[in-house]
Amino acid sequence: MMEVDARTRILEAAASLLAESPERDISTRAVCEAANVGAPMLYRLFGDKNGLLAAVVDYRFGRYMTDKRNRPPAADPVDDLYVAWDNHVAFALENPTIYRVVYSPSLAKLPAAADEAHRLLVEWMDRCAEAGKLKLPPDVAAQIFTAACVGVALSLLSAPDIYDDPDLSDRVRDAIIRELIVETGDSSGERDTDILKPAAVQMAALLRSTPTPLSEPEVLMMLQWLNTISTADQVQDSQRNT
Repeated sequence: MMEVDARTRILEAAASLLAESPERDISTRAVCEAANVGAPMLYRLFGDKNGLLAAVVDYRFGRYMTDKRNRPPAADPVDDLYVAWDNHVAFALENPTIYRVVYSPSLAKLPAAADEAHRLLVEWMDRCAEAGKLKLPPDVAAQIFTAACVGVALSLLSAPDIYDDPDLSDRVRDAIIRELIVETGDSSGERDTDILKPAAVQMAALLRSTPTPLSEPEVLMMLQWLNTISTADQVQDSQRNT
């Protein structure tokens, strides 16, 4: 029980010191003093300072992740993407120090909470794919979505005087979702790949989630073919002429 209490004290002390640090850095000595524990205890629980920082992120990121896990999926899976973006940016603005640590290049390993957030995003992209609404494979779409969202959040945090458009996040969000999601309506002017890609992405998503009479090697081959279609820049001329 004493070890659990010490761990909580260390995490709370580290989080408080981080919030007060303009350099977004803390010393293990200061954390030990604030938590009233010895250095051996800190290193035994967290390994090193990077381990401590990752644990602090997971500790403070926990409530945010709990909300993400417990939120029921929307009827339209695309709506989940709007909510995911807005919640991500809101968390960054409300927890600037913790957020910068999460996406700091100084951490050798992505904190577990941030890794889980990415996995949840891929799951939401999977739902969009299964509904035939995604233009790219779910993992690729999730990378694009996250890169853009993190870029906006860090821009708002790092240079608010430059990025002062109150609608900036919404504008970039809408542009990214337009790039990833199939628009409903007239498709008569679309290129062949514009029609084939969402179909290939949908087929691959359904193939991964639905039992089929195919063998495992056959499924893998099908997924490879579908991935080739969904990531192709253009249809080969030889295909057009057949």
